[in-house]
Amino acid sequence: MSFKGILFRGVPWIQIPFLVIVFFMAINSHVYAQAPETGSTEELLLKMQEEISELKSWKEARELEDLRQAAQAEVQAPQTTPKVFQGGERALQALNPEISITGDLFARYINVAGSEYSGGERSGFFLRGFGLHLQANLDPFSLFKGAVHLSPEGAELEEGYITWVSVLPGFNITLGAFRQQLGVVNRWHKHALDEFDFPLMLMEPFGPGGLNQTGVSFDILLPKLWAHEETITLQITNGQNDKAFSGEFFSIPTTLLRIRSYWDLNRDTYLDLGLTGIFGFNNARGVPQDGELVPTEVFDSNGNPIVDKDGNPVVLLANVPAAGPANQKLRYTGFGGADLTIAWEPSQRSHYAGLTWRTEFLYGYQEQETGDPISWMGGYTGLDAKVWRGVNVGFRADLVQPWAVDNKGHYIWQVAPYVNYMPSEFVRFHLEYNATDGDQMPLSHRLIFQVVFAAGPHKHDKY
Repeated sequence: MSFKGILFRGVPWIQIPFLVIVFFMAINSHVYAQAPETGSTEELLLKMQEEISELKSWKEARELEDLRQAAQAEVQAPQTTPKVFQGGERALQALNPEISITGDLFARYINVAGSEYSGGERSGFFLRGFGLHLQANLDPFSLFKGAVHLSPEGAELEEGYITWVSVLPGFNITLGAFRQQLGVVNRWHKHALDEFDFPLMLMEPFGPGGLNQTGVSFDILLPKLWAHEETITLQITNGQNDKAFSGEFFSIPTTLLRIRSYWDLNRDTYLDLGLTGIFGFNNARGVPQDGELVPTEVFDSNGNPIVDKDGNPVVLLANVPAAGPANQKLRYTGFGGADLTIAWEPSQRSHYAGLTWRTEFLYGYQEQETGDPISWMGGYTGLDAKVWRGVNVGFRADLVQPWAVDNKGHYIWQVAPYVNYMPSEFVRFHLEYNATDGDQMPLSHRLIFQVVFAAGPHKHDKY
């Protein structure tokens, strides 16, 4: 690099003439300072340092002023933004609901006393059904969910409801047809169960589909009282379950109340405890009555009775219309239950390890039109262990009484060990052995291989 480059490195070109003048002035002062009478060399160096400092200060002030002027010019310059024209025609698809499809297929082998069938159940390959699940946020305050089950027997609406969230702080309202919050598992759909089917505790008093009715639900998040989280669920629904309540001839609503308490035991473990009560009626209201057949003699135009060849009066059965629909005497049905869930998921290995223990108990009471009432109990316990990513093993054990008046001393039990394998969030393979027995039924064995898949954003949501 040249001497000139070294001397003027980093100095703006417009300041170079001034630096040259100052340099020659400094040399001139140095020449005059050679005379002995004008001072020493130290004084000359001190003076040159002062002049260089003044020059640096002037340079910095000049640069600062240039930057200030450039910033002002940039602010004052008019900014022009190009106008963009947009059309929303192709964005209308954002208004469509999210749609998911689930499929539930299985192969089953049954063995009952050496036969490969049991009543209407057969061994073979079956399509349990497809599920059409819809979901949409209607506005910032409400959402919609729907589930339609399609099977070889036809189409059935499983759920369809709208939920308003945070109507008040911690207060939600749901209106429509929904699976009721009776314990934990009744809220789930069959394709999302850990096992192949619902526990006997739900199927014995309510039927194979559990408790699913139409009405309104209020969910309230309570302030922290005795647990880390407490919620109350109040559901008022039609008593349309035809096994526990009035069926299609309902008129008096059924009420469900559930209190749920949740505790974080430590970083990896939680405990969930629920208490549920249901009160409703099972008497029919407004039942259409069939007309009564009344024997009536037949007379001729002269008012004489018509007789047969043996001389017996001819009698016809006349249909006399009923006076009106009948209302049965009030009969109530009540249930009380408890559920307990303890789950462990290590925070650093939640995809590879975990353990969940769940147990539920239910007591039922149903008045009958005549005779003694039904007094019933049932429950189950189950354990599910995650042994590797996507691999779960577990079992469920059920013990219930028959849903009948004379059930004292009678029982039905079931044991179902299983293995679940999910290679992805959209496919699940399920292998289960099921043994069912009771004091009034033969021992039955079932081996089930199930494939469940989901296409869409909801995957295997429990509900």
